[in-house]
Amino acid sequence: MYSHWLFSSYIFHSPTRLIFGLGTRKMVSSEASKYGKKALIIIDGNIEAIKKEIEGYLEQSSLKVDIYDKIYSEPTVESVNDALKYARSIEPDVIIGVGGGSTLDTAKVVSGLLINRMDIREIFGVDRVPRKGIPLILMPTTAGTGSEVDRTAVISDGYIKKVVISHNIAADTAIVDPELTVSCPPKVTAFTGIDTLTHAIEGMISLTSSPLIDALALEIVRLVDKYLRRAYYNGRDIEARFYMSFAATLGGFILSSTTMVYGHSISYTLSRYKIPHGLGTGFALPYIVKINADLVQEKMLRIASILNIEDKDPRRSSRKVIEWITQLLQDLRIPRSLREMGIPREDLKNLAREMIEVYPRPNNPRQLTIEEAEKLYEEMWDGTPT
Repeated sequence: MYSHWLFSSYIFHSPTRLIFGLGTRKMVSSEASKYGKKALIIIDGNIEAIKKEIEGYLEQSSLKVDIYDKIYSEPTVESVNDALKYARSIEPDVIIGVGGGSTLDTAKVVSGLLINRMDIREIFGVDRVPRKGIPLILMPTTAGTGSEVDRTAVISDGYIKKVVISHNIAADTAIVDPELTVSCPPKVTAFTGIDTLTHAIEGMISLTSSPLIDALALEIVRLVDKYLRRAYYNGRDIEARFYMSFAATLGGFILSSTTMVYGHSISYTLSRYKIPHGLGTGFALPYIVKINADLVQEKMLRIASILNIEDKDPRRSSRKVIEWITQLLQDLRIPRSLREMGIPREDLKNLAREMIEVYPRPNNPRQLTIEEAEKLYEEMWDGTPT
């Protein structure tokens, strides 16, 4: 039923070699041994069993293993610098990042800064990492961000989300073993799975999309529709975990080849309230479809078709897509309004201005004014996407 796949992803503007399949986590020792004798595992702090398993594989290959496991939330300048300080004291030959997107992003930046002796703020932006970081292997334990195959890391500097985009922080090898996601809690499964869906639909909506991106995105939509609820309700459903991991990796290829739209901007504005990124993007998704639908009718028809809910009237098809997303969010117990998430109503105007001024999206088909963004945040506070 399941395959092991190994291929290069250069076609997606990612220099990462991908190894995908059940049991592939065991290959970490042979992959790491290619780069030397000293390995540093950067890993989520709450996955003890996985940590011991990966450490065991590496030690069987006579690798000296050190572990940094102080990652419990989305990365900040301070948390990345702490990991970097530890890595510099170890001087590893290879870094192995194991965990969710926060851990993988941390591992990417640490890899880059071990070679490029720069302040982290100096590499914020596009192609500002001069040299390739030390060898890097990434192993996701969630199915959502696709960080293992993209060339981006998102780091919080205070309340502001900053990005590092460079081939020089991308993994040399991504090992995607869906069995590593089996222990992922339902809430995290929901948030990361919805993030995968946003990568697909925002990628299609983006003005920087392409026929290749659209094809990947439609497959992600199909897989999410079929498997996300199953993974959420029964974490040990290995078929669902397998195909959600595949969907998430496809989403990472989309992130390497196009840019997201206003949904990601909305999520970034909510991060100051400790709203997880996947929750923010997923919550915003029906609103993003709504504001752009008339400008991407053909794409909405294609999404509706893959879901078997298409209508001859393009606008009705768009509404059905919004309804499908809204129902999925409800099934996954995603909050339906900013009010439900505890966002103060008096903050909405500032959040709208931040979305437009701090996180602009020139690739979003419809460009919003600040007044239109304020109206959008009011709708999100009330919970009325349709």
